[in-house]
Amino acid sequence: MPGQAGIARQSMPALPTSASAKQNSSVDWALVREDGLYFSGRFAGGIRADIRRRLPWYASDWTDGARGGVKTLTAALYMFFGCLAPGIAFGAYFDQYSGGKSGVVEYLITQGVSGVIFAIISGQPLVILRPTGPITVFISQLYRITAPMGVDYLSVQAWVGIFTGLYMIIIAVTDLFGFFVSIIFISMGIGNI
Repeated sequence: MPGQAGIARQSMPALPTSASAKQNSSVDWALVREDGLYFSGRFAGGIRADIRRRLPWYASDWTDGARGGVKTLTAALYMFFGCLAPGIAFGAYFDQYSGGKSGVVEYLITQGVSGVIFAIISGQPLVILRPTGPITVFISQLYRITAPMGVDYLSVQAWVGIFTGLYMIIIAVTDLFGFFVSIIFISMGIGNI
């Protein structure tokens, strides 16, 4: 879908409320509305706009993939092995690091379940989820923190996941992402003084 990956959300200004403000602006408001990269001012406005924009193509994303034949099969196998390799590598690393608390099997199950859920909910079955180095470093450090405290690592990891999920939902429905980006730019500006 054009415009989703390359345009940063913070680069788009809020929509003007008056007709004169729209006329005096150099921003192409039709493009902003089409991409959905604007602050709606409504609770979950961006999510609702995304659903409305993607709904006509939701079914065809799945059916076109099923009708793709050999092309779809080869792309699926390529991506399967492309996502499997880091899962095995990072899972093996963490298995050694944690003394067997979590490893390859857990990585593969986590990536499989989250990938299926994400593909169904996002309406974009071609989105690729896989483990990354920073995630592996994070959970390694989480394990390192829980071990001396005598706290069960898997319970802490579950609660971190629940908290992160709720936090992301709150950010999405209230459009706090732009606020956080603004804070980052302000703190970088102050730091460079």
